[in-house]
Amino acid sequence: MKGCRPVNHGLLIYSNDDTLIQMVQELNDECDFHFSIYTCSLANGKGMITAFSNYDLVIIDLDLTFPDEGLEREILHILKNNRAHRTRFVFMKSNPGVNEVREFLKAGAIDYLQKPLTNDNIYYLLHGFKKEIISDIDRNAFSLNGKVTSYLKSSLAYDLLYGSIKHSKEIWDRCMFIGLSDVPNTAMVMHIDDFYKLSENKSKQWEQSIRHEVIEGIQRFLTETVNEMLVAVTDADKIAVLLASHLKSSQREYKINAKTLAEQMKDFVKLHTGYSITIGIGNYYEDARNLHVSYQEAYRAQENKFFTGKNTVIHIDDVAPFVNEDKTILNYDVVRLATRVTMGDFAGVQKELTELNELLFSQDHLNPRVFHLQIIDILTTLARAAIHGGSKPKEIFSMHAEFDRQLKKLENIKEIKEWFEKVTNNMLDQVLINHNKQMLKSVQKAINYIDQHFDQQITLEEVSNHVSLSANYFSNMFKKTTGCALVEYISKLRVERAKVMLMDLSYTVYQIANKVGYNDSRYFSRVFKSLVGKTPSQYRNSLLSPSYKKEETKV
Repeated sequence: MKGCRPVNHGLLIYSNDDTLIQMVQELNDECDFHFSIYTCSLANGKGMITAFSNYDLVIIDLDLTFPDEGLEREILHILKNNRAHRTRFVFMKSNPGVNEVREFLKAGAIDYLQKPLTNDNIYYLLHGFKKEIISDIDRNAFSLNGKVTSYLKSSLAYDLLYGSIKHSKEIWDRCMFIGLSDVPNTAMVMHIDDFYKLSENKSKQWEQSIRHEVIEGIQRFLTETVNEMLVAVTDADKIAVLLASHLKSSQREYKINAKTLAEQMKDFVKLHTGYSITIGIGNYYEDARNLHVSYQEAYRAQENKFFTGKNTVIHIDDVAPFVNEDKTILNYDVVRLATRVTMGDFAGVQKELTELNELLFSQDHLNPRVFHLQIIDILTTLARAAIHGGSKPKEIFSMHAEFDRQLKKLENIKEIKEWFEKVTNNMLDQVLINHNKQMLKSVQKAINYIDQHFDQQITLEEVSNHVSLSANYFSNMFKKTTGCALVEYISKLRVERAKVMLMDLSYTVYQIANKVGYNDSRYFSRVFKSLVGKTPSQYRNSLLSPSYKKEETKV
């Protein structure tokens, strides 16, 4: 019999009943249950209440005469709060009440025995508990072994993908250790189609669940076919698989076999998960130290979904190499387009965009990443031009950020072409709205200035400087807004003011010409006649002729 101290896999008997303690001890020895038995008597029982969780099994004799009436209640409280621990409780008592038994079992006790106990009672109690301990150990060992194996497989996969292992023997040993019967020799990259659209506005857990479903589908298929694979997540939407292909006579046979397997796997994943995948396949390499090359080829192959579209299988041998890796759109074209945007020449902008689209989307075998950079560069240039043209920076910056976010979700050139036409039109619509507002403000400001200075010599440069615009741009904008050129507008305004003054006979034509901004009365007369159809004198006489006729009639 051992003293009262906690150990692992220990059995604590909380009782002063020597007969009970002796029965437990004898059965433990005779049946080789191998429990470490500890006892706590009444004297130190209360002090051990807080140490219950240090034992696997605690047997509590409730027939004890507790000096503290609250001790039994405190034990029950501990039992209710013990659910997260591994300790199991068994209670025993002579003639227990039904409600009392129900209360303890409800609180989590594994059994409640009625005294006096027989050897059979004790045997079944210890035997059942021993069986549970063994089951727990097996479950924990299995779980730990599974986690360790999973970690070792993942570690080996990443080391092979990135070429971190220098010696073939190390690869062989690690493959054998994790249960592979052969060494991988071919890499594939699975791209989950429309992944970013599927996970838009979703949590990271949602993204993880998509990957998990696809990986499970891949593993299930491969387990039923080749049963030799390593799987590793290499990007949010990409999964690498390393396979041990069976021995073939040529690279061509390896390619055919790999493509057939990939087609079957693609269809299997689609059928069982609902998700579409595009698979890139690298070449077969007998030396596993070159698997990182096969992985790079597989990655390069799946990038060609940019041209082929989704839900396809692409082998690296079927892919033409990317060209023009450092090619960019001619700066002249983009700058010319931006200039037209700033100037508000929207007819010219549409013409430039048509030419730019033809140039942009006619490029052959351009690296998708370079193509994305070109698109962003064009949109950035247009955004700057829009701001220079009068659009609100906050609106344009927000629009540009949204375009950048949308572009990352597009996976092939067809989608990008449709999207690019849409977003450029949206941006131009926004520019047009702001441009029209800006035009109206500038023209109104110019008109106010002309109204205040029409009696002076006014030039195009003077008015354009007043509204902070170039002379050519302001001249075009003024004509588009008012329907007439600046000189024509000023002439009409002066003539209208002259018409009013001609009604006052105290002013001569020469004086009126000076007051409306003309130093030469003859030039004033020519301008007046061109707009009204009469000279200033004829116009005045036409206004006065009815009154003259009245005077003549009276006489």
